[in-house]
Amino acid sequence: MLAHAPFDLPEADVRDPGIISANAWAVAPEHSTTCAALHLHHPHPAFGSLPPWSHAHRLAARDQLAGATIYGLPVLLVGHNELLGWSLAPNKADVADLYDENNFQHLKSLERYHDVYFKSGDTLEKHIVTTWYSGDNGPIVATNMGRPLAWKVGGYGNFTTLNQLLAMGRATNIESFVNALNADALHALNVVYADIEGNIYCAYNAVTGMRPAQPLQAAGNAERTIWEKPVPAYTPGFKWEDPLPASVLPAIDNPLPGYIVGSGTPPSGIATNVERYFDPTLAWLIRDPDSRRAQRTRELFDRGPRSFLDMQSLLFDHAVPEAEPAVDFLL
Repeated sequence: MLAHAPFDLPEADVRDPGIISANAWAVAPEHSTTCAALHLHHPHPAFGSLPPWSHAHRLAARDQLAGATIYGLPVLLVGHNELLGWSLAPNKADVADLYDENNFQHLKSLERYHDVYFKSGDTLEKHIVTTWYSGDNGPIVATNMGRPLAWKVGGYGNFTTLNQLLAMGRATNIESFVNALNADALHALNVVYADIEGNIYCAYNAVTGMRPAQPLQAAGNAERTIWEKPVPAYTPGFKWEDPLPASVLPAIDNPLPGYIVGSGTPPSGIATNVERYFDPTLAWLIRDPDSRRAQRTRELFDRGPRSFLDMQSLLFDHAVPEAEPAVDFLL
């Protein structure tokens, strides 16, 4: 989950997360040709990403689930039971910050010994000593011009994610599913939901802390904050405040357009004309641009009711939005 947290050092060599993006769609019964809610999940894993994904079934006294997960996990990341289905799609929520700790002198250090054998002359030697540093803002993960950078990530050290995913799979209706989401252990993932009662739902998940009144750049664009680069660790106004509760995160159920598009978009882009349902004071949290894929999908869903076969076909839509005005111009 932490692989989706932002790392605010553009020049750093950061490994891609296991899922770069995804399509997660839901269609309400009134927007469906079958008069039943439809749900589709299509992940976009990075080529050669580890750990690999696999189809999975979970069969137990309380669990009759089918879906997909990554090898080694005892729960499903996406899937359905007999009453409802859900999918996860990565978002770009600002759930992490890099703090400039100035120097190493005040940091805690920890030495770890690794049983690694190597040959030295005619003998084998072992034990490589690695020194790790951490501070009040988290572990030191990089340096910038020789200054240590601590990575503060929402949910770091929280191991309740598996319990939350298990509760999501055991939910029986939208109320119990939303209650499971309130555990707030999905770091930077959107959830798209549909059930046999015809409900559709979307939540913009983020495990992080409230930021103080936004420190703005002294010069330049006053609307742009400085949270997208390393911030000073000991300057007033940059400390995280109370945890951001799941109850205030952007979420919507049964939007009037009759569909939900989770394809790399901010909450205001999950359907047409839903901006008014979301709190503008959380703009600092949301870094997602409105992707071309989401724009095209909304355009196609707005044309009328869809079948499940239509939704599968939309996955392979090859329209290039930039080409439309170009063709008109050329003709």
